[in-house]
Amino acid sequence: MSSLIRVRWDELIVPPMECAWLSSPEQKIPGRGCVSFEVAGENDATVILKDTPGSRRWQHDRGGVDQGYTVIIGSHRNSKLKIERNGVFVCQAEADWATIRRDEFREFWIQVDARGAIAVGAGEADSVFRWVDPEPLEGITSIGLSSWDRHLRYRNIRVDLEVPAQQDGDALSRRVSSSIPSLYAACVDALMGDDSVETAGRLMEMISSSMLPGMERLKRQAVRCLANHFGQVAEDREWLGKLSCGALVALLESPAMCSNERAIFDAVSAWSFYGAEHQTMDIPLRPEEELQQLLSLIKFPLMKDEDLEVVRALPLAGRYPPLLELLDEAVASRGRGRDGTVEVPDPPTAISVANTRNVMMSQKSSAAMGRHMPRQAPLSKQLNFSFNGDKLGACYYLGTSGGRTEYVNPTVTNKVRVLASSPESRTTNVKGAAGNRFSKTSYATPRNENGRMASWWALDLLEHVLKCNYYTIRHDGSSDFLRHWALQGSQDGQEWFNLRQHVNDLTFHSPAQFASWPVSSDTAYKMFRLLLTGPTTSTTTPMNLCLSNMEFYGTIMGPDVH
Repeated sequence: MSSLIRVRWDELIVPPMECAWLSSPEQKIPGRGCVSFEVAGENDATVILKDTPGSRRWQHDRGGVDQGYTVIIGSHRNSKLKIERNGVFVCQAEADWATIRRDEFREFWIQVDARGAIAVGAGEADSVFRWVDPEPLEGITSIGLSSWDRHLRYRNIRVDLEVPAQQDGDALSRRVSSSIPSLYAACVDALMGDDSVETAGRLMEMISSSMLPGMERLKRQAVRCLANHFGQVAEDREWLGKLSCGALVALLESPAMCSNERAIFDAVSAWSFYGAEHQTMDIPLRPEEELQQLLSLIKFPLMKDEDLEVVRALPLAGRYPPLLELLDEAVASRGRGRDGTVEVPDPPTAISVANTRNVMMSQKSSAAMGRHMPRQAPLSKQLNFSFNGDKLGACYYLGTSGGRTEYVNPTVTNKVRVLASSPESRTTNVKGAAGNRFSKTSYATPRNENGRMASWWALDLLEHVLKCNYYTIRHDGSSDFLRHWALQGSQDGQEWFNLRQHVNDLTFHSPAQFASWPVSSDTAYKMFRLLLTGPTTSTTTPMNLCLSNMEFYGTIMGPDVH
């Protein structure tokens, strides 16, 4: 398990006892400011406010504790909110809202001012905890995101220097609403109940020119409906051409948007030519700033090679050269494996680790990263890899019924099935391969298949399918390390497709070691197989495939997936 601060997709991953210091100049606070973030983990989401950055969470070897404040959300086994001053406990509170989850990001904010007042809140909720230091510390400028005994994942980190004015001394201002709804509010509620595409379309036209209160609710409803039915929206080119740039941006940024990227580009291209059915070089084109805003939201790196070539030949590419740069970025983001499969490396991120503990933010990288992130399909969930043994993959997800129950090995509850080239036995731990307990001795022996000896392990998701983008193997306790193997996907267990091939891969070098790799696949498969394609390092049984556990990540789809 990694002990280094890392960045994966849009997440900052902080290992136990470490601290990631926000080092961009705009993320320094001159004695006052507010930091907001989303965090996922098991306990002790920790924010450190100090005058000097760079240290780990604890510095026992330095003969003392640095001056600063420490705010811990989910302390005491994820049950309390706690504040420390110069390493000494000063206050705590039991608050249901001040807890975190391993499988779900929760938003928090922490605010500090020059008078020594520290306020902690969750998202947009009114629940706030506030403490005032009778002897305020001076020189607080640096913010560190830390952990205790478990990995934590942070994202959407933001620092604001302006602190909202407080009211009534110790109380934050709270939103107050009337108990009697107005006629306008009643109309809004009625419109919210109409989920038709026609109504959503009319609402989008009205909202773009209205500043009435409550319109944000209607806009979210309309955007969600139109994004869910984007194919129908895109067919009406005349109406599409009337949409404002802001309305189309809202659709493309919506989490409900699930159309494929080629269809989204075709709609944006038609809109760029004011809805014209036949696009030519002499038809008027939208302003460049609007084109730049919209085209940067299309996920070209996720398009197929043949679609990229079609787009390159279209009139829009000739009229708007920056589109060619986006296409070049998409091509450059992928490489070729030895078997011809596409291998897409980790995308650019909004966060970069400048050195051991200092992290920097980049808005430009954030936009590029978004183009690599897959859109969420209906009735699906994105299971992203964070670190080895993170309990965030498909096997663990199904073992907890999507986070709704305590974990049980999914083979026991018939959520998945594991198969191997050799029968289940004391040394072929079939059920354990999909679990999270270490198997000291577990291997699949070869068997004759169509005249060839084959050793493999396979996972069947039964009622679910997975569009895999990462996978993890944990070796058993032996030193018979893998060097040549393939990850394959199948719908029926008969026809297998290579998703990634490993040739003389030297990753494994220790018993019980974890190892993980990215995968590129446009297809959701029901079954995955690890197939040995060459000898291991064993001198006696080189065709035994040793495996303690396996896990797969990506977009999972099926019953009860939310």
